[in-house]
Amino acid sequence: MSSEPFQTLYSLLQKHSGTILLVVAGHWHRWVDFSRKYGPQHTVIAATRYDPNAFMVFRADGRKGSVEWIDSSLPQWATHFSAPYLNA
Repeated sequence: MSSEPFQTLYSLLQKHSGTILLVVAGHWHRWVDFSRKYGPQHTVIAATRYDPNAFMVFRADGRKGSVEWIDSSLPQWATHFSAPYLNA
């Protein structure tokens, strides 16, 4: 760890961008896609308080070290809402 007592999220993401696959945050109550602005893919998820469809479904493979967001087309960006997930 750095000798800095407090690091910003940005500096931590940049420092560990080779090992962080995805950053998911919440509490803004709406969907925000920061894309790779801070290094790894960074998404803020909406709140189920406003929409019960506001969740994310992932496929993770520990052996390959991969994470795939399989319902990424459903959020209505910059809103509280998402289309329903229909597992085919």
